[in-house]
Amino acid sequence: MSSDGTGRSHPAPYPFGPASVRDILVEGLIDHPDRVAIVDGGAELTWRQLDRAVERVASRLPTGCTAACVFPNSATAIVAALAVWRVGGVWVGIDPRLPADEQRERRQRAGTSVLLTPDVVSEMDITDVADRHLVPDPMSPAAIAFTSGTTGRPKAIVHSQRNLLGPGLVSIEQEPPTDGERIGTALSLSILNMMLLGPISALLRGSTFVVCRSGRADGLVEDIVSKRVTRLFAVPTQLHDLVESDAAGLGVLDRVVVGGGRAEPSLLARFAERFGVRPTRSYGLSEAPTGVARESMADPIEAGRGHPLPHVQIEIRNPAGQRVEVGQVGEVVVVPAVSGPWANTWTPMLGYLDDDEASTRTLRDGALWTGDRGVIDDDGAVTILGRLGDLIVRGGANVDPRAIENAIQADRAVADVAVVGLPHERLGEQVGALIVFAPSMRTPRDLLGWVRARTASLDPHHRVDEVIAADHVPRNAMGKVDSMQVQERFLDTFPA
Repeated sequence: MSSDGTGRSHPAPYPFGPASVRDILVEGLIDHPDRVAIVDGGAELTWRQLDRAVERVASRLPTGCTAACVFPNSATAIVAALAVWRVGGVWVGIDPRLPADEQRERRQRAGTSVLLTPDVVSEMDITDVADRHLVPDPMSPAAIAFTSGTTGRPKAIVHSQRNLLGPGLVSIEQEPPTDGERIGTALSLSILNMMLLGPISALLRGSTFVVCRSGRADGLVEDIVSKRVTRLFAVPTQLHDLVESDAAGLGVLDRVVVGGGRAEPSLLARFAERFGVRPTRSYGLSEAPTGVARESMADPIEAGRGHPLPHVQIEIRNPAGQRVEVGQVGEVVVVPAVSGPWANTWTPMLGYLDDDEASTRTLRDGALWTGDRGVIDDDGAVTILGRLGDLIVRGGANVDPRAIENAIQADRAVADVAVVGLPHERLGEQVGALIVFAPSMRTPRDLLGWVRARTASLDPHHRVDEVIAADHVPRNAMGKVDSMQVQERFLDTFPA
């Protein structure tokens, strides 16, 4: 990386692809203007039609605006995002299912000047296109992404123009597009990661993006089969629901990438056996953005390790910032790759919008400190062990909730599980396990005894104190456990 004299680093250019997010459609308009770009229900948009739709909206937007985009999954949501970026603006995705006061709070935090909704866009008529001649700074802000807020107030992550291109371009390097490729996801496109992994990657790859509107198993199967989805992005709960569904098959689907939460090897094996497609686990985070490591299909399904993607290196460091030896546990830190065509191309987020302290803690010396615990092996592959803050301190001893979850979920009777720390006057914290049993299984009469029998091989400090059988584990839109809701469920069930 080089500096412009202001102290700001400038990364190396990507090996190929557009220079800015506003030019995403340019190559497709030249090479295949009549190829289908987006499928949404019974409607299809070619590259040419998509470009016209984007220009219709962009012509009514102020240059450099910050726009709140409040849409359900739809082609219009994609058109609105592309229009904002075409005028050099900042996209702020907001899920319309959020309560009105939370939507309003996010718009205010982001400082949005424009509100785009399906009704607003439908009423727009094209006007004379301003001669903008935009040449945006690749490092200028282009998106504000709100985290899930599962453990507190959501963080507002600011990403640059170039960051929005990285995931799609790296995917071309990793897995070149195939003829007839169709990419789909039912995860919310108001999440920046899903906008980038889904439609933006599809457009950069010259492929078709299929809008999946339902995350329920029956609706998702219908979209996959009828719209001929070949590549699917999903979270573990969706895989579980598909395995438990009555689906006869998943059509031409040949690639499933799963992220956003822990996916047990047993679930992946069941999915592969049922549908003939082995899901690939991915490790990423909103601050990256999206994936930085992915499972290799050459690894055994039980391995659970991720190999760094070509634009990054992954290191394990101690609190002093020093790299630790292979096999030692520490914090997972992401840095730019130092060799090959992708050397020094990666950049993390620009920072958190309104939290300088968290920005300084997370971004240090050009590296992204993830807050995750992990370990690296001799091959440079990383195994994620959980969040640094997820450790439960019970009577002065560290308790790893993931170890307990793994022991419980090894029993096929369990469909889902979440282990959290609960306040305790004497111990500081005690251990609670929220368990969802498979529909075909009955809840054991002595639930606590059943759990302790399955965790008996763990360190004695990993003793489970409270157990609840539930019909679901509270999770956010990306499939991550909402720890605060789980803890509230225990506090309601076992009041102090």
